[in-house]
Amino acid sequence: FVQALWSGYYNGIAKVNNAIASVEQSTLDDATKKRLIGEIRFIRGYYYFNLVRWFGGVPKILRVPKDASDANTDPIFQTRATPEEIYQVILDDLLFSVANLPLRNQTGAGRIAKGTAQAMLAKVYMYRKEWQKAYDTIDKVIKSKNAYGLTATTLENFIVQNQNSTENIW
Repeated sequence: FVQALWSGYYNGIAKVNNAIASVEQSTLDDATKKRLIGEIRFIRGYYYFNLVRWFGGVPKILRVPKDASDANTDPIFQTRATPEEIYQVILDDLLFSVANLPLRNQTGAGRIAKGTAQAMLAKVYMYRKEWQKAYDTIDKVIKSKNAYGLTATTLENFIVQNQNSTENIW
């Protein structure tokens, strides 16, 4: 189970790093690149957040290996980073996402929006016991122009027609 979990998350991180490299090399306009990289980095931050909570320090892999021998010889792919180093990666990824993602009403249903990144960032702050930062960050989500809110009853969250309701963060 642990091997499958570890492999699955690091396969996801590898795909994220490949996606970032592809978008950076693309001919897309800068605003689109930043939005896409914001979505991608949110996912990497999410992966690393789960990994650091489960395992503590883990390898910090933020780039695509040049070739197969690079992955086997470069110490970055083999060395365990400290939990603090991993949390810094998470914070960097989520702060980039917050700065570059559109508001919920400016993006399609199911896409990662600014409020999604802010909610995840607040959760990271809570795990780090940075209470004021957590409060300030989640308060922005709560007050974000009626983009998020509670439905009248909890039951409404389980009705298919209500998918992507105001309670849906991601």
